[in-house]
Amino acid sequence: MRLALRTSSKHGSPRRRKPKRLGALLIVLVTRSAGADHCHSPRPLDAMGIGLHVSTSAEVASYETEQASGDYQGISLGVAYETTWLRLRTLLPAYRLTRNGEHLYGLGDLATEVRVPVLREAEHGLAAGPSLLVTVPTGSATKDLGMGHFMLIGGLWGELAGERAFVQAQLGYARQLGAAEHDPHAAHHHLAGGPHPIVNPMNASEIAGSTAAGYRVYDIVWFRGGVDGAIPVATDGGESRAIAIVGVDLLFNRFDLGLEGQLPFVGDPFDAKALATAGVRF
Repeated sequence: MRLALRTSSKHGSPRRRKPKRLGALLIVLVTRSAGADHCHSPRPLDAMGIGLHVSTSAEVASYETEQASGDYQGISLGVAYETTWLRLRTLLPAYRLTRNGEHLYGLGDLATEVRVPVLREAEHGLAAGPSLLVTVPTGSATKDLGMGHFMLIGGLWGELAGERAFVQAQLGYARQLGAAEHDPHAAHHHLAGGPHPIVNPMNASEIAGSTAAGYRVYDIVWFRGGVDGAIPVATDGGESRAIAIVGVDLLFNRFDLGLEGQLPFVGDPFDAKALATAGVRF
């Protein structure tokens, strides 16, 4: 499902991108190639088999807003478990963030999701059902590493996974729970309902969705692409966003490797992002 997104600027004026930083990241994408975006659709675990899947990922991105500019690098630990009727995944990131020349370090927000495939047809690889994702404020909001509040995201998802291809989509509503921690003296602080933090910006209230498709081109090699997006609702200072994602995966018997590039084409959650993932199934 592709959302019809409206273009807006949270600062009221277009921002200027830095060609050198963007060019450097594109070189990384070409020569080596998601973050830890909470709403980012995972690859169907059906392609890797039912059971426990442990992964680690590294990401690099640059960004520029009116209040701050710089880049960040992140390392995430992910754990996923799938049975016939239940799918669980947890992700905990840690970041090194450069903000206006200042270096900040710390955890990001912990994210935990549960999916229940209430509709399932193994013969055609069809699965669909409700999902619930909760983010826990383990990251510091004043350092722009976390939201400073719990986030609840409920929605629906569906996928069709075959021998050589898969298609998946999800649509949900996200809402913050409680008030965010706030530093009134920080020049970089965000509008009340606007997207934050820097490392994984979301609105305080938004409709979010994603769609993705992949194809096995040769034995263990899969190519995939998709779009993630969100529209703010019932919140002040919100901003729509949409991100194009391309990636390649190597799926071995028990191990998997993934390389991914992300570029926004609506809003300004970042300039560009590269992500590498490695996992093992037990």
